[in-house]
Amino acid sequence: MLFLENRVASLEILRFLSSISVVIFHYQNILIQNNSDLISELPFSNLINILYTYGYYGVHIFFTISGFIFAYTYLEKNVSAKKFFVNRFSRLYPLHFLTLILIVLIEFLDPVFFNNFNEINNIFNDMYHFVLQIFFISYWGFESGHSFNTPIWSVSIEIILYIIFFLSMRFLKIHINMIIILLLFLTYKLSFIQIKYIEFAVLFFSGILIFQIINHNKKKLQLLLSTLVLMISIIGNFKILLFAPSLIMLIVLLEKNISKRIRPIFIYLGSITYSTYLIHYPILISILSFENNFQNLEKIYFNDLFFIFFITFLIIISFGIFKFFERPLNYTIRKSLS
Repeated sequence: MLFLENRVASLEILRFLSSISVVIFHYQNILIQNNSDLISELPFSNLINILYTYGYYGVHIFFTISGFIFAYTYLEKNVSAKKFFVNRFSRLYPLHFLTLILIVLIEFLDPVFFNNFNEINNIFNDMYHFVLQIFFISYWGFESGHSFNTPIWSVSIEIILYIIFFLSMRFLKIHINMIIILLLFLTYKLSFIQIKYIEFAVLFFSGILIFQIINHNKKKLQLLLSTLVLMISIIGNFKILLFAPSLIMLIVLLEKNISKRIRPIFIYLGSITYSTYLIHYPILISILSFENNFQNLEKIYFNDLFFIFFITFLIIISFGIFKFFERPLNYTIRKSLS
């Protein structure tokens, strides 16, 4: 199948697992509002407490994977601006628009609860921020804070990086990319220069660098280097700017060890990542709304079986959205605009 061709299965499964880590973090972040006293009461906390607390680092891994995949797909290839941006638009916008409208509908059904929820959490679901969301510029610096389907912030930031990547990719040789990463890193570390989300730009271009390094045929040395850097990133204070690139490098180097039977499974799981990432927030706030209206369901999210049901339901509905909404619209938009 064309869908399965030219996909990096190791990165697809890592992308899926990263999305699940973000979901688990938001499970506690949204449902118990980061109440540290209650984390131990959440389902399977003895096993996945680290994800309840640090699962948001899955977003950092997303950005590094994106850099690698963009380099893998486009670097040093002759692709027109129209094709590049049509591909991105058809991939990202339909589900963004669907979940945006879904949030509006959910909050319309229970306005009193969500007005209070949004006020407590500094979420700005007004017409101004709706317009920002419509144009996918909701986190470009024009916003007052989070709005509507809040996890979309990372995708909005990625769009800026996509534009920069396209404009620079013809000149993005390995030495130039290393200079860009160094300048971005220095900007990130200098306290008198404050640029929001700058660490994600570092990770995106680090993903590109990993692709450029792997293109050289010194796999054993690369395997040793990625393992060493991964260990260094964990020792002492956790260093995400080393952890994410070294993890991606190690995972890609192990690609050849994935059996042909498992590859399609990994790829299909990776394909639902965007659905999983965007649909889990509407589900979680719906749970809060139900809890608010049906007292017999209060604190149901502390139940182990409910957690299993939630994750299972999320994966199933993500597959459905991908198969019957994302892929068909992706194909239709590309065909009509190309």
